[in-house]
Amino acid sequence: MKIKDLNYYVKFIFSSEMDDFCFSTTDRETLNNVVFNATGISPMDYKINDMIRIVPNTQPYQIIDITIRQLIKDTSTSKYGFDIDSCANKQGIDKDYLFSILISMKPI
Repeated sequence: MKIKDLNYYVKFIFSSEMDDFCFSTTDRETLNNVVFNATGISPMDYKINDMIRIVPNTQPYQIIDITIRQLIKDTSTSKYGFDIDSCANKQGIDKDYLFSILISMKPI
């Protein structure tokens, strides 16, 4: 089965408090918009100090922290309330998620 066909996925949140940029998705295909700044290739993993950008934007970012959050037992709990560390708008196809990964960045 292809990852894009799963009913549930991981919510990825790429957030930069320094310039109020935020990119959030539960869609594996949309995650391909995150690329290494130098090569334009979508990462298979993310590490602190990686230099990335979210296309079509050209602003490069450095990953400064990675946090696994919202390890839940019921996917409906992620639908209620406001998550201050998430984006107001999600990109791509919205799916229920099992947990979220907050990738904190700074512009370079």
